[in-house]
Amino acid sequence: MHFVTRGIEFHQQLQINSFEFHFDENNREYACLSHEMKQKNWQGGLDSGETINDKRMYSCEGDRCPVASLKMLILKTDPDATSLFNHINKDALSSKTPHILQLWYTNISVKSYQFTRFMADVSKNSSCSMMYTAHCLRATAIQAMSDAGFEIRHIMYMSGHRNEASVRSYSRDCSTLQKKSMSDTLSTLSTGRAPPQTGMPTPMAVQNNPASDSVISVLAARDTPNVNTMNAALSSN
Repeated sequence: MHFVTRGIEFHQQLQINSFEFHFDENNREYACLSHEMKQKNWQGGLDSGETINDKRMYSCEGDRCPVASLKMLILKTDPDATSLFNHINKDALSSKTPHILQLWYTNISVKSYQFTRFMADVSKNSSCSMMYTAHCLRATAIQAMSDAGFEIRHIMYMSGHRNEASVRSYSRDCSTLQKKSMSDTLSTLSTGRAPPQTGMPTPMAVQNNPASDSVISVLAARDTPNVNTMNAALSSN
């Protein structure tokens, strides 16, 4: 989900060495792809010389850290395996203490048709109200970034879309939190009060942005009332 890819196309191309682990300037660990994947909008691959897109999956606290989970998957896979996703080791599956076993996965790659059934099998075994597909992960990721207020160009960077219309087709409605925030902002027209804090996440792109500050300074000299209104609206996000 973190790489916002087409599930079936993406996952079956992943190799054991498809990821690299690094630390950023703030000493925060992240995983990134070591090569581009062949997908609808990008003909990459292991032998591609094209520039690698620097999408990052950052670590987080808790037992659901995606970076820690990826490292565990690689660690517990047979060292002779080439693919990232392989058949499970039967001993690990039947063991009551799988954590003490060295290997959980064999060196036999999962077949393409098994990727197409994966999300449907998860939906069925989890007794979900509907059957989900691999593409649902991509759609959910795009919708989540849109709901969080990220700029469409940043979403396109993550999803690989070439035009805005394709991205907008994933986000045809506003979330409940966005609708409330917009209503609170419009209420300031009649009440004159600043909208309350909604708890909506603020995208990294707009946090402590000197460029944004300079633009607002220029606008302030020209039209202070309008700038105050914009600042109040932005603060609600």
